[in-house]
Amino acid sequence: MPYKVKIKKEKEERPKIPQAMAIERAMKTLFSPMGGLARKRLAENIMPWNYGDYTTGKKSLQRGVEAIILGKKEPERIEKEQYLQKGYGQVATDEDKVRLDLLSMYGGLKPKYGTLKQSAFRPAIETEKGISYLDSDVIRKNVASKLPPIKSVKDFELYVSSIADSDTVRDEQGNIVRGETGGIKTKITGLGTANIAYGEDKKGPYISYYDKWDIDPTTGQYAEKEGVLKETLKTIGKEMLSAGSNPPQVYGRIYLDRKTGKPIL
Repeated sequence: MPYKVKIKKEKEERPKIPQAMAIERAMKTLFSPMGGLARKRLAENIMPWNYGDYTTGKKSLQRGVEAIILGKKEPERIEKEQYLQKGYGQVATDEDKVRLDLLSMYGGLKPKYGTLKQSAFRPAIETEKGISYLDSDVIRKNVASKLPPIKSVKDFELYVSSIADSDTVRDEQGNIVRGETGGIKTKITGLGTANIAYGEDKKGPYISYYDKWDIDPTTGQYAEKEGVLKETLKTIGKEMLSAGSNPPQVYGRIYLDRKTGKPIL
């Protein structure tokens, strides 16, 4: 009778999750139920321009606490809404309306001012699948108004070099930061810092603009540094806002005349 050898089975070890990833997962699980409420409160109460409010001197953390926890509407928001709804108060521009509509969508609310529509285009290079992109005539016309004649990539790069440093995102060496889908990151009406690029298809050359419209006071060109404790609280707030979030994404194209290089509107 053959001798049976008992083989000791070793327990399979589960792959270890890096500490940072484990913390991130825990935070998302914890904050997911609160994220929707937080985004809704922001959509109802803040005026979505800079992270810090230059008129009151309040930093982003204080603004977030007042809007989300206290449910307090900012004075500028009250004034702008009065103007839009009743005709008096602080004058509200078309860009104000675009920003408020995007903020409403970010907060899961219905936009009030009709500045957004379904985009007729999709990026040639998509970082995410199944996205329903938005567009705005206000954004499109503003971008087009700033374009010189562009017939080629070379012309686009000349245009890029003419944009003021303060209107572009640059690295520590002073070089322009390139966007997710090519092109550059620059200021665009209604979007803040967004991606603008040159492309061509069967219809001809075009300039595209793209932005994922979310709120993150911890990074980016307009982020403010407020000390270790406050930065930690802002990071927690960022995780809460991103939990379960589906921020609106804007993508549009402006086709250019092959002969003149001017925008076709």
